[in-house]
Amino acid sequence: MNHFKLIVCLLLVFVFFGACRKNVISTKYDVVVWHWMPEKQKAFEVLAKKYLQETGIRVVFKNYYPKDVYRNKVSMAQAAKELPEIFSPLADKIEIASFIQEGFIANLSKDLNEESWKDVFFEEALVKDYYENGNEWNIDPGIYSIPLDMQSLIIFYNKDLFAKAGLDPNIPPSIWQEFIEIGKKLKQANIKPFVSGFAQGWFIGSFAKFYEMDILGQKGILETINGKLAYTDEKWVKIFNLFKDMQDNDFFAPSIMNMTNNEAEKEFASGKAAMIFGGSWALPMYADAKKKINLGIFLPPPVSKSSYVKSFTSGGTYFYVNQSSPNKQKAIDFLKWLTQISQQVLLSQETLSIPANKEIKEQLPKILNIFYDNAKNAYPPLPKQESWQVTNYFSTNLQAIIIGEKSPVEAAKYVQVEKQKQIKN
Repeated sequence: MNHFKLIVCLLLVFVFFGACRKNVISTKYDVVVWHWMPEKQKAFEVLAKKYLQETGIRVVFKNYYPKDVYRNKVSMAQAAKELPEIFSPLADKIEIASFIQEGFIANLSKDLNEESWKDVFFEEALVKDYYENGNEWNIDPGIYSIPLDMQSLIIFYNKDLFAKAGLDPNIPPSIWQEFIEIGKKLKQANIKPFVSGFAQGWFIGSFAKFYEMDILGQKGILETINGKLAYTDEKWVKIFNLFKDMQDNDFFAPSIMNMTNNEAEKEFASGKAAMIFGGSWALPMYADAKKKINLGIFLPPPVSKSSYVKSFTSGGTYFYVNQSSPNKQKAIDFLKWLTQISQQVLLSQETLSIPANKEIKEQLPKILNIFYDNAKNAYPPLPKQESWQVTNYFSTNLQAIIIGEKSPVEAAKYVQVEKQKQIKN
């Protein structure tokens, strides 16, 4: 009997230590990072190894792709209260607020102020998840996310297709009329001049933003937002007319209003179009395209030699720290390290992403230098934004001009009617 008890005790001890060992294996990492970017995974693994060597802290990056799979993973983990130390909900400000209210996202304002951490970032990148005093969700004021890289919209062009049309591949257009003339020559050479994801309202609206700043300036835009300048003003009609100008000169394929950004990127990457208005995030795709692209870039050209345009930039990848994690501070410390110059340079070299750290002086890939310099000279964020209803109506009417449903003057009138409606509300 005593012998039997001894065996049982030994078995219990074995089970206990086995369970403990299992628990150790399941928590063998100090910081777990969830993300949705397979193109960055290799660089992330290199950085995690580097951080372990420098600090002894174990970090692992877990990639869930595509984005729908990732979002489902986060949603289920939110319900089960099993979110990792670092993640992103890939959500708008309203949804982010719900994560904060549930205790899953930490307020990082205090940490960003320590040792002037926030000063290393481009200002445009930090405003995304800033909640001001008295916000509608009753969230404590502050910044709740850390930008890893930046995004910028620009016109990419295929230098080889320019040369095929008899154009100088090293001289992109400097003003609007040159842009139109280049489109004509490309069309004459049976080359599709231009593609973009204009079927998506925010894309066509983003292209228009360059000309809002060029023609109206910040003062005029704010006057419009505040109801003091009508969309039927001649300056706004001039902006609408730019899209009519492109349409009249056969810039667009008949399918332009069915073309998403992803479809436009594939068209450009396969050498079927000479120019694309798109985002810096597509650089890795163009670099890896089967048909290698002799790539050039330029900002949407200003309407005249007496005016100019600058870049619009914003944060690209954002990470959030789980407020409920016992390793919260380790996660914050890791993000501080990840956003310093050496790590930012490594990421940019491996992934062709624009660093969110504004203090880098050199070592970036050549094409990224242009984006990075543009980011340093970008338009500052407007202190006030147009209502989403008017913004959507504006984009819809730009699309209507391209397909010939409305004239620029008619489109301007329709947008102004919506503006008046929102003012009354």
